[in-house]
Amino acid sequence: MPSRSTFSMPTKSCTNNDGGDDQTIFPSTGHEINNKEFQGHGQFSLFEDRDHTLRYSVYRPKYPKRMYEEHVFTKSVSSMHAHVNRVMNENCDHEESQTQPSPNIDSLLKTVKHWIALDVGCGSGQATFDLSLYCKYVIGVDPSQNQISIARRHLKESHHAWNNVEFEVGVAENLESLARKYKYLIEGNEQTNHVDEASKENVNDENLEIFDLIVSSSSLHWFDFEKFFHSVDRVLKKGGNLVSWCYGLPNFESELAQQSLLEFYHCEALKGCWTERRFHIDTEYKYIPHIPYPQNKEYVVHTISQTLTLDQFIGYIGTWSALNIYIEKHGKEKCKELLNDFRTKLRHALCKDNESGEEDSIRFEIHLPVWIIKTWKPYF
Repeated sequence: MPSRSTFSMPTKSCTNNDGGDDQTIFPSTGHEINNKEFQGHGQFSLFEDRDHTLRYSVYRPKYPKRMYEEHVFTKSVSSMHAHVNRVMNENCDHEESQTQPSPNIDSLLKTVKHWIALDVGCGSGQATFDLSLYCKYVIGVDPSQNQISIARRHLKESHHAWNNVEFEVGVAENLESLARKYKYLIEGNEQTNHVDEASKENVNDENLEIFDLIVSSSSLHWFDFEKFFHSVDRVLKKGGNLVSWCYGLPNFESELAQQSLLEFYHCEALKGCWTERRFHIDTEYKYIPHIPYPQNKEYVVHTISQTLTLDQFIGYIGTWSALNIYIEKHGKEKCKELLNDFRTKLRHALCKDNESGEEDSIRFEIHLPVWIIKTWKPYF
């Protein structure tokens, strides 16, 4: 059965739509990481425009509780059994409790509440806020200053005391500086903004494995895969989970509406606006290279469903990166015309399946496939 999801990021009460326990124990720092250590990539400018980042925070889907509990926090039973067999075959002693899957969700969540999580390419914080309901500390990092500003605004304006959440400007390919900064905070040591000469000489030997969970939500396809995964390996704890996911085109229950969406997606106007990285979404994240710990890799599909209005759906379409490129090429007015034309076609398709034919009464359900790649770092 598909999970239910909301299609907005709440600005006042950022609670998971399926509920959850609050943890509010993160020491706020208020400091930025040295941006010289984070050299951004051009593709991230697609999400830097302020109007686009605002749409992104309002209309991007929020993920359901079930997805996190079934797929993000867990390790596959098969990979755990394989790990145990490898340990036994190599005659290595290891704690049984560390190598066995959690017996039930309650036991799992008791473990997760001690985790330190990192959300890479966090945007305006959709997944970051979700994770904070489960984990001890959560850090969201994104190269877009505007995205981070909106995330911090949610953090500040919410009635919820998000004391276990921090947002930083940074790129996926250099997580070491982030880990170096937060290592001192997490260990309760005095924060330092520099690395002494002796440390510089031994920087590759420095233990920066501080994260129990690293996620990337609808952002992995933008990264330099080899550099990102190398950086992940340096900062992920042994036994830690690495989970990346992305959703594809929504599926309508109306065939006419689905046809309208496909025609818009492949329309001539947008042909030059999709980047080559769209390939990884079109191929359902099945060809992401350099994924670490391949012996523990698992690929799953999770479906989330939502009932929407026409305006909500068009708002979501407006967050597509191709629409942002279209604006750069042709201007906002032309983009509005393009979206209005699609809106009219979609309305006609939906009205044929709506008894009253009135737009105000149109509510429709979409089913969003979420492709999840998960792996975990061996204990040794």
